[in-house]
Amino acid sequence: GGFVIRDSQNREYALGPALIGLGRATRNSVELMRHVRPALRELHERYNETVNLGVLCHGKIIYLETIESHQTLRVTVPMKVEDNFHTTALGKAILAAIPDDLLLETIQESRLMKRTVNNLVSQQQLLATIKKSRTLGYAIDNEEDEIGFRCVAAPILNSSNFPIAAISVTAPISHTS
Repeated sequence: GGFVIRDSQNREYALGPALIGLGRATRNSVELMRHVRPALRELHERYNETVNLGVLCHGKIIYLETIESHQTLRVTVPMKVEDNFHTTALGKAILAAIPDDLLLETIQESRLMKRTVNNLVSQQQLLATIKKSRTLGYAIDNEEDEIGFRCVAAPILNSSNFPIAAISVTAPISHTS
């Protein structure tokens, strides 16, 4: 996977480009979290629901931060680090903010797996949903990632208007209207 490389002459191992890239991404993620944490806390306090920060990486959503609700009935994010971009509001919010060529490339390189009865598995349906999210400025997961939960997310844009992450609020459907 590029995390380790082997020198064929002296048969020694060294850090590979993937691990070095992961180190750079981690530095950038730490900086991102430092700036975004106050907004995550504010959303959490305002709605008392689970709040997430995620990034798109190789067709997956990587969770960088989660603040779980203190309510008895709440969404908990398992210790898994990644999720599908097409089933999550985080993923769709980021996709809605990227240029069309990168959007199509991301969708075409990924398998749109069926996760629940509600998630989109055709490129046409996903593109229509993303177009709607572009107009709204946010994306919705309506029981597409997990049955019984809804989520709304908005992208975080850098100074070039490119999405570097997204923030979401997730709640049981009984808490949403």
